[in-house]
Amino acid sequence: LGLVFHANDSVNLYGAIGRGFETPTLNELSYRPGGAAGLNFGLQSATSRQWELGVKAAMASRWQVNAAYFQARTDNEITVASNTGGRSVFQNAGSTKRSGVETSITGRLGGGWSTYLAASWLNARYTGGAFAGNRMPGIPSTHLFAELAWSYRPWGLETAAEFRRTGKIQVDDANSDSAAAYSTVNLRVSLRQQAGRWAISEFIRIDNLTGRRYSGSVIVNEGNRRFFEPAPGRTWLAGVSASYTF
Repeated sequence: LGLVFHANDSVNLYGAIGRGFETPTLNELSYRPGGAAGLNFGLQSATSRQWELGVKAAMASRWQVNAAYFQARTDNEITVASNTGGRSVFQNAGSTKRSGVETSITGRLGGGWSTYLAASWLNARYTGGAFAGNRMPGIPSTHLFAELAWSYRPWGLETAAEFRRTGKIQVDDANSDSAAAYSTVNLRVSLRQQAGRWAISEFIRIDNLTGRRYSGSVIVNEGNRRFFEPAPGRTWLAGVSASYTF
């Protein structure tokens, strides 16, 4: 259920509430605790209740701002109990609470320049069970993305530099260790040509420009404490696409 209030021609305020119901997937049912044979039929469905308040505003015709505060509470949260030998056993971890803020700003600077910024902060914790008060593993608490782009329409040219930062990630329910926060820089360039009904575009992209070494993800509750998975180093991608309009 949602409600929007048009404060004026440039500002909208909104609120929303909802409920959710999540049944276990076949993948989550595949293995039982203790290695016993058969499906994990003891795994129950999770139910959730969430609400959100936000604002969307257009400023000086060149800028747009979005911001929201949200909260979600879940009972019988389905989480990873253990990861051993490639087998993931899932459990109902009791109740959890997620609350946070997300915001984005986009705007044109003139001369073909534009910018985009998006940031979020998330506090995801267990509120019941043996690990009440601990952070939920596998979920970073902060995200930041910033982009500065330049385009030259006569050539169909667009270039951009991107900056990404991800906060630290807990590796298990006990919060015994965490993957460190990391930042990366990416570059991209694209060209687009129009020839009659044909549209042709080429692009090249370089990710992790500085070749930083970091853990891009974690294996939650890994039985041998091999939690950390390395992210790729410097990578590049190039491509060409063509489309025809009838």
